[in-house]
Amino acid sequence: MVNYEFCITQERGCEEFSSKELSARFSTKSKIEKGFVTFKAELEKAVEICYSAQSIKRVLLKISSGSFEEFETLLEKVFSDLENFSLDFIKFSSFRVECERIGEHEFNSVNVEQELSRLLKDKTNAEVNLANPDASFFIQVLDESFIFGIDFGGRDLSKRQYLLFNNPNNIKGTLAFDLLLFADYTKKDVLLDPFSLAGTICIEAANFTSSLPLNYYTKNFAFSKDIFEKDFSDILKKLDSKAITTSSPTIFSSDSSFNNTSAQKKNAKIGGVEKFISFSRKNVEDLDLKFFEKDVDLIASKIIEPSKSVPDHVCKSVYTHLLRNTDEILNKKGRMAFIFRNPDFFVELSEGFGFSLTKKSEVWQGKQNFYFCLFERKQAKKLNNPSKK
Repeated sequence: MVNYEFCITQERGCEEFSSKELSARFSTKSKIEKGFVTFKAELEKAVEICYSAQSIKRVLLKISSGSFEEFETLLEKVFSDLENFSLDFIKFSSFRVECERIGEHEFNSVNVEQELSRLLKDKTNAEVNLANPDASFFIQVLDESFIFGIDFGGRDLSKRQYLLFNNPNNIKGTLAFDLLLFADYTKKDVLLDPFSLAGTICIEAANFTSSLPLNYYTKNFAFSKDIFEKDFSDILKKLDSKAITTSSPTIFSSDSSFNNTSAQKKNAKIGGVEKFISFSRKNVEDLDLKFFEKDVDLIASKIIEPSKSVPDHVCKSVYTHLLRNTDEILNKKGRMAFIFRNPDFFVELSEGFGFSLTKKSEVWQGKQNFYFCLFERKQAKKLNNPSKK
C-alpha cells in the first residue's frame, strides 16, 4: 500500500476543526497549516474522507505548496514541483484547473487557471475540458501562500445537496458542523437549536449521529471516474451499511417562524435524517421547560443579533428569555455554543445569568468573519476545576 500526501481545504479559521474531525472520525493524524490541513494516507482513506467528512471543502492530492511574493514566483514554484511530480499513477486525457483566491493580488483567478492549464497541457498532452474533465486540479491562493494538487473529490464538498429550502441568514453546513466540533458535540448529547433557521446545525448533527455519509445521495466524485484505475465502490457500500436507520430523537430543532420550521423538515427529509430530529415552532420564551427539564447537554445556534432591522432592545429581550430558560433546561455540565458577528452584547448580558465565555474562535464564511463562542455555567466551571477559584 502506498501512502500519498493529501491536503484538505476548509472555511478560513476552521483548520483545527478539520484536523479534529480527521483524528476522531477517521483515525488520521494531520498537520495544520495556514489555510489547509495536510495528512498522509492511502487512496482508500481519502475516499472515506471525501464521502463522509463534514468540515471540508476540497481533498487534494498534493503536488505543490509554499509562499510567493509575485505571480511569477508562484508559477515558478508550481512548475518546478510539477516537473518532479509523476502523474503516471493516474490516467486522463482531459482536465480542468480551478482556482480559489483569497486576499489582495495583482492577478485574478482566471490568470492562475490559464497559466496552470498551459503547464499541465505541456506536461501531459491532455486537453482542457471545463465541462466534464477526466481529472480536476485545484489551487487555493490565500494571501501570499498557496496549495496546488489533484482534486480527489472533483468538486466543492462544502455544498449541501439537502439545503434546497434556505434562509438568507443561514450558515453553511461546514460552518455548522465546525461549531459542533468547537463545542465537543458527541453522539450521546441532547442538542437544541432554538433559532434553527433552515435547520443546518441540527441536520449536520443528525448526519454525524446517524453515521449516514454526507454524500450518500451524491456519489459523483472524481475518484469514481477510473482515473486511478481502481474501483472504490466497495468502500462506499461499507460506509453506507454502517448508517443507523431509526433512533429516538436527541436533536431538537426550534424556530419561531412557520416558514423556517417547514424548510427544516423538508431539508432534513431530503438529507434522509428527518427521523433523528424533533421539530417545533416556538418562540424562545415559550420553550417547553418541563419537557427539557435539566436534560439538554448542548444549545448550539446562529443567534439573532442587533442590526438595522433588529433593534438592541429586541435582542436584549430575546437574550433575556433565552438565558432565563437555559438555566432551566441545561444540565449541570451543559454548555451553549453560538456563532456571532459580534458577541460583546450577549457576553455582557450572560454574566448576569451565571454564564461566562470560556472559549472563543474567529472563523470566516467567504469574506464575512464570525466568532464561535462557548458559554458555561460559572458553577459548572468550579465543579470541573475545583482547584480554581
